[in-house]
Amino acid sequence: MTKRAKPYSIRMIIALGVGAAVCFSLLSFWFMVVQAKRAGHRIVGDVVAVEGQSITIANVRGQATTFIVQEDARLFGIDELSDLVLGQRLMIRGRPNEDAAFVVEGLRVLVD
Repeated sequence: MTKRAKPYSIRMIIALGVGAAVCFSLLSFWFMVVQAKRAGHRIVGDVVAVEGQSITIANVRGQATTFIVQEDARLFGIDELSDLVLGQRLMIRGRPNEDAAFVVEGLRVLVD
């Protein structure tokens, strides 16, 4: 009588499991880094004023803040800043710069 060979040894199963765990850990770390790079501050408010490359919006508490819109900012729902109407609700994504001013990277007009 001959012995039947096992198709997989316990060492091979453990090695495959550890390899899969390492791959998933690296993949989740990569997603976390990508998400952190894309993350920025998001602010929602109503348009109070538009002047050149800056806009002023008021949040739900009524606090008005002025933002600088970059030339390469992505605009959704409008073609240019002059298309904004007072009272329109916006969502702004961006970051504070060295001068503590808020620089807009993306602007979306929200539809009620």
